[in-house]
Amino acid sequence: MKQFDVYVNENSESSDVYPFLIILQNVLLNHLETIVVAPIALSIIFISALPKITKTTEVLGKTAVILPHFMSTIQKNELKQFVENKEDLHYDIISAIDVIFTGF
Repeated sequence: MKQFDVYVNENSESSDVYPFLIILQNVLLNHLETIVVAPIALSIIFISALPKITKTTEVLGKTAVILPHFMSTIQKNELKQFVENKEDLHYDIISAIDVIFTGF
């Protein structure tokens, strides 16, 4: 599992709204049983809501929005179906996380 890997959200309680999860945690912490992820929504409602901390992208050809302000930890074994990697968005995602924690 690598940072910015996208997986299918297998949680039946949230997968309708957030069908994908993206790994935010660095690989240096892969020895832990938990991992920090952020949900990815397909709804465009999230696009304009918080432009400095959300990132629009495509997942499986569909417009999607990464929501790092909803980050949480889950058990690594909950991530089963790899979709793709979003390393190309590294700067944008890290910048959004900086805004969340530092305000700029």
